[in-house]
Amino acid sequence: MLRYGLTKLFRYLTVAPFLASCIVVPDPFSQSELAQIAQADRELIFRAQEELPAGEFLTLEKAFAMALKYNLENRVALLEATLANNSFDLSRAELLPDLAANAGYTNRSNDLASFSNSVATGDESLESSSSQEREQVTGDISFSWNLLDFGLSYLTAKQGADNYLIADKARQKVMLTLLQEVRSAYWYAVAMEAMEDELEELYLEAEDILDDLQVNRREGLQDPISVLTEMRTIIETLQVLDQVRQSISTSKTRLAQLINIENLDSIRLEVSDDYEKLFRVSDDPEVMQEMELYALTNSSDYIAEVYNARIEQDETRKTMLQLFPGLEFSYGENYTSNRFSLNDSWGQLSANITGDLMNLVNVKTIRKFRDTSELLTLNRKLAINMAVVAGVNITWQEYQNSLIQFDRAALLNEIDSQLFELTNLQEANSVGTNIATIQSKLRAFSSSMGERESYASAQTAYGAYLSSLGVNPIPNNYMQIPVDNLADSISANFVMQMEPFLSLNAIQDIRMVYINDTQISGNLLGNDILKTGAEISSILDKNDELVVLGREFITDNGGRLVIESDGAYQYRPPSRNEFNYDDLEELFTYTITDESEDQDNVIFKIVGVTDNRLDSRLFILPGFGPNIDEFMGAFLPVPQLEEYLEIFLPAPSRNDFIEAFEPALDN
Repeated sequence: MLRYGLTKLFRYLTVAPFLASCIVVPDPFSQSELAQIAQADRELIFRAQEELPAGEFLTLEKAFAMALKYNLENRVALLEATLANNSFDLSRAELLPDLAANAGYTNRSNDLASFSNSVATGDESLESSSSQEREQVTGDISFSWNLLDFGLSYLTAKQGADNYLIADKARQKVMLTLLQEVRSAYWYAVAMEAMEDELEELYLEAEDILDDLQVNRREGLQDPISVLTEMRTIIETLQVLDQVRQSISTSKTRLAQLINIENLDSIRLEVSDDYEKLFRVSDDPEVMQEMELYALTNSSDYIAEVYNARIEQDETRKTMLQLFPGLEFSYGENYTSNRFSLNDSWGQLSANITGDLMNLVNVKTIRKFRDTSELLTLNRKLAINMAVVAGVNITWQEYQNSLIQFDRAALLNEIDSQLFELTNLQEANSVGTNIATIQSKLRAFSSSMGERESYASAQTAYGAYLSSLGVNPIPNNYMQIPVDNLADSISANFVMQMEPFLSLNAIQDIRMVYINDTQISGNLLGNDILKTGAEISSILDKNDELVVLGREFITDNGGRLVIESDGAYQYRPPSRNEFNYDDLEELFTYTITDESEDQDNVIFKIVGVTDNRLDSRLFILPGFGPNIDEFMGAFLPVPQLEEYLEIFLPAPSRNDFIEAFEPALDN
């Protein structure tokens, strides 16, 4: 019965694969199934992603942080590095000895019997006999270790470790390239958004002029050649504006893709008249050499080739090791249920040596091949070394050129703006025409956009320079850091790592003065990138008049300002009873100079704010700091101040506090 059942099972197992090969046919997804899969993927893309708060401007640093955390290509690179690490862990496991266990069951349809013949006569000398049961269970567990395999596995594990380091550097390169792309996309998006309103105004004006010209053409109110010429001019203007429109519509889309945001309307970019600082990079030959060495020690491509050289060396060792014989030791414990066996369990120890003697014939060929391979890797490493150094110098020069082009674009914008004003004046005096006005306005618009695009190009060139240096501002645990904190960390790390390579750089200073301030103070050099002996050498007010250092200066708004050569300043605002702080804006330009006569200048701005900013005042009260949030939540919705202050402050401090804010609260 058992035999029949086993035979039947064998037939099923034999026929089943043939039947399966016949019934497998293409099974395409339906459109509805594909739609469901696509929708599920869309939900996965944006799952667990921090959203931009409504109304909050997207800064460059926050765009960096969002791209690093949510960009899909970066996630792929991260997983590839993780996979390389897992592969390294597997290669280390191959260093362990082999430990194998086997168990089996056999059942014969008849006895495994044998007989013997006499050597002399050829006649059967014994009756048939068997020493095995028809049905038996066997099992064994064996331990084996091959010295040659261990050596090869050790070298393979070392190669796996180097491959992991290469994958990690490749991931880093993807992230730095991503930061460069975000920088470029961000500033181009800002440039386009800055020009959007002016574009639409100019577009509508050009269309209105074209409509009037078409009327003149139909009704014969103007010379045909003149009207056609003017129509051609307007249409060419509209074509230019159409191209700008296209650029505006795609700039935000590119940025949204990089930072993985689905809703473009949630991206609000702050457009300012003041450009963010374009850092001045040192041109000192010694600093340039430091840049080149820094780039080599941080270049993903060069470091990968260094590891590849070590991998090739290990590959040569593996090849030569395979020429030696292999020595294998093994030990196993065995068991059988065969009742004819005298011992149903036993241990077995063995040692074997194996080798392919024909490999010795090819030793010279193998050695020559491996030497050539190592030489190729070495030359590839040297070529990458040169490419990295050249890349640093090229991107440095391109950045310097972009700064010059930005200055040229700014000057051209200033000239075309003045030409537009003169054209408007001529039109008012009936000297010019609408066509001349629209052409002048288009030139002014193009120059203004050209200035912003030149700034975006300079930022892009700066990003390429940072990438060629291998500057990496990304914390190792960036995936666990909230977006806002990560943005601050990236901003600080960029400046910290670049500071050794920057020349003298003055950074814009903006201070707020509130309605209850009697005086503010600080140091203008505190945020600047300074070199030996740097100090403030001169200050100009907004009328380009010189301000004497160390002396009190009365501003146009009635404020009193003193600035020392070491950067320390004190500012006393005008009386709050005589001046609307919403209109208060003090503007100065200061120049810093170091011992080598290198100079840089930047704006210092003081802005008035009428808001009390209670949260910034409460720290001055003894023992009040820990309860600020609780106080603000209690106070802000309710005008009855004393009722809530009783909870937090003793009477003397409470009265002082109320008196300090009374004028503002009355407003």
